[in-house]
Amino acid sequence: MLRRMNGLGKPLENEGILMLSAKLSAAGREIDAQVPADPDTRTASCKRSMASLLLRRFLLVLHRPLAGRIRENALYYHSRKMSFDSAMALLKPPLVNDTFSYIMLRGGGLFKSCLIHASLALASELLIEIEEHGSGTYRQMLVDAVREARQQWVRRIKFGDPNFRLHMKLSIVLDQAEFAGEEISQLQQQQRMAQSTKESLELCHSLIQEHVISAPTTISSEDNEWISQGLHLACSSEPNLSRECFSLNDILQIHGPDVDESVFDSNMLLL
Repeated sequence: MLRRMNGLGKPLENEGILMLSAKLSAAGREIDAQVPADPDTRTASCKRSMASLLLRRFLLVLHRPLAGRIRENALYYHSRKMSFDSAMALLKPPLVNDTFSYIMLRGGGLFKSCLIHASLALASELLIEIEEHGSGTYRQMLVDAVREARQQWVRRIKFGDPNFRLHMKLSIVLDQAEFAGEEISQLQQQQRMAQSTKESLELCHSLIQEHVISAPTTISSEDNEWISQGLHLACSSEPNLSRECFSLNDILQIHGPDVDESVFDSNMLLL
């Protein structure tokens, strides 16, 4: 499992993936059966949520790479479903005065990385559903889930997380869902994606600036220059921005900077 997550060794065959998936699912059921015995409801809830995170992060990394390949082989439907179920479980709306919700909103490392993986898994499922012209009810559920994921990232930014990429990516995907079915040219599609990017970056920039003003700590001059330059390049000229080629496949990829501005494989941060 660790080799799989870190991209080491040969890719697992379907049988190996199913075997690992079954073991992880069984472990999850065992934990669910044990945790309710705790007399402290809040403590039990936090334990259950933490156990779910520690197990479902493996399921997500195990199945998410295969979920988007269902066009190649219908056998990947199982991975698509497991990826979706794991992402939905990890992206439950935060509860008021809940310890685990607070950790998910403020924590780095595996907490932040899981939020990114789960959010993009749902975004990927939404794009597949749009392409397949699926049912309106299921699509709307996915739209609501992606919106919730984006809102959770807004909360992280309000707490000072300077990573705007996930919010930008989810905004582009939601824009695609809003205008699904319309007959538009590729240029018009690119312009809409560019506009979504611009609006997302403007919102994130305003949120991080509000945090800088209200927080007791100060932002470094280098970080402030980076934020300002990034917003300027994206928003200074819409015609120039619309000439850039946006790729949905690239949007759904997770690179090191998406997680913590490092050069390492983001999967490593799930360990």
